[in-house]
Amino acid sequence: MTEESHVPIRIALVGVGNICRKRHIPCIKRLGLKVVHAVDESEEARLLATSEFPKISISETLSEIPEETNAAILATPPVLHYEQSKWLLENGINILCEKPLCCTRKQAEELFELAHQNSLVLQVGYFRRFHPASNVVQFLLKNSTLGELRECLAFAGHSLRSGDLPPSFFNRQLSGGGVLMDIGCHVIDRLFSWFGDVSLVSYFDDFEGGVEANGFVLASGTLHQRQIPIRIQLSRTHNLGFFILLRFNRWNVKVDENQGHLIRLLSEPDKLDLLQSHSLSHVSSSLIENALNYRTSLTNGMNLPLGCMEELSGFQVF
Repeated sequence: MTEESHVPIRIALVGVGNICRKRHIPCIKRLGLKVVHAVDESEEARLLATSEFPKISISETLSEIPEETNAAILATPPVLHYEQSKWLLENGINILCEKPLCCTRKQAEELFELAHQNSLVLQVGYFRRFHPASNVVQFLLKNSTLGELRECLAFAGHSLRSGDLPPSFFNRQLSGGGVLMDIGCHVIDRLFSWFGDVSLVSYFDDFEGGVEANGFVLASGTLHQRQIPIRIQLSRTHNLGFFILLRFNRWNVKVDENQGHLIRLLSEPDKLDLLQSHSLSHVSSSLIENALNYRTSLTNGMNLPLGCMEELSGFQVF
C-alpha cells in the first residue's frame, strides 16, 4: 500500500489485550481510523473490542479476517508474532507489530524479506526512537556538541508484583523471555537509533528455567570511529527508573524513557539527586531559546540550533 494510492486504511486488531486497549485503540480513535475486525481467543476481549467499535466483525482466528482488511495491529504474545505476521503478509495485509517482532533473528529476517517481496509495510512499535528528545540526542552525538562521549548508561526497571502483569509475561512459551524481551528491547532499539551499530560484549541474567527478572548487558557502540562503552541494567524487582545517561567530557545528558518531550543537561554528573527536581513543562520556544543561550554562555560557544529543540516541552540545565 503506497501513499500515492490513497486507499482507505481498514484495520484488523489482532490481540485485544491490555496494550491494545490502553495504547492502540485510543490512538485509532484520535486519528479517526476505521477498524473492521478484531481477533482474539478470549471471548471477553472480543466483546471489549465490539464495545469500542460496535460495527466490526470478530473471530478467534486470523482466517476469518475480512478480505477488505489492508492493515493489522498485532499485539499478541511475542512467540505468536512470527506465524501471525507471516499469515498476514501472505494475505496482503500491512502490519504494525508490538515489540519484539520475533524471538529469533532468522524469523525477523524472513518476515522482512516477505514484506519486501509483497511490497507491504512491516513496522515494529519502537516509538521511543521518534521522541523529540531522542532526535536531540542524535544531533548532539553527530555533531559532538557536548564534547567527547565517554560512556552510556541505561536503566530500566521497577518492582512488580505478579498481579501487575498478565500471566503470559511469566510463561516463556508465550513471552519468549523476561525483562530483556519486555522492556530491554526498547532500550536497545533506542541505542541502535543513536549509534547505528551496537555490539554485545557480555550478558548476564537470573534466568533459571523460567523468565529472567533481572538482566545486565555490557555492549559497545560506534561513534566517530570510536568504541563507546554501554552498560544496561534491567529489572522487574528493583526500582531503577527508566532513563539513559550519556556521559560526555563536558556535560551529561539524561533522557527519560517515558518522557519523550523532556531532556536534562547536567553540569555536575555525580549529583543524580537533581535528576528528578525542577521540572519544566510546556515551555515556550522563547523560554527554550533563553535556556539555550544560558547554556551556550556556560559552555563557551556550544551551538545547538533551536529548530532541533522546538518540539521539546521541557529543557533543563543543572
